[in-house]
Amino acid sequence: MKTLLAIVALVGIVGVMGVEVTAQTARPFIWHRVCDIEPGQGVAAAALAREFMAVANRDGSPNNRGGMIAFRSIMVPNNRMHFMQFHPDLGTFQSRREANFASPEFREAFRKTQGVFVGSSCQDSLSQVVP
Repeated sequence: MKTLLAIVALVGIVGVMGVEVTAQTARPFIWHRVCDIEPGQGVAAAALAREFMAVANRDGSPNNRGGMIAFRSIMVPNNRMHFMQFHPDLGTFQSRREANFASPEFREAFRKTQGVFVGSSCQDSLSQVVP
């Protein structure tokens, strides 16, 4: 029995040593912004969110998709609009951000947020996907 365990252990060690180690692939980043919606502005907030998505998703990336989504929680508090955009790396995050603010369409949509979203309530976060 001890001999059998020793053989199994040796085969396991040799098997593990034969496994090729590969570099971990880069983990994408997620930009997330959440803003309170002004009272009575839910319909306008949804329309503005669609406008932001349309502009951001024409960002010149290889597949012409910026990957921005917008959503409202169905759980309380549900008076907030969430925006998320996925980026393969920090360089892409920065270049998309610069492209958005260079776009007249994006700046116009951003200008329209006054009176729809509570500007001082907006919070941004940048996270990385768990491997």
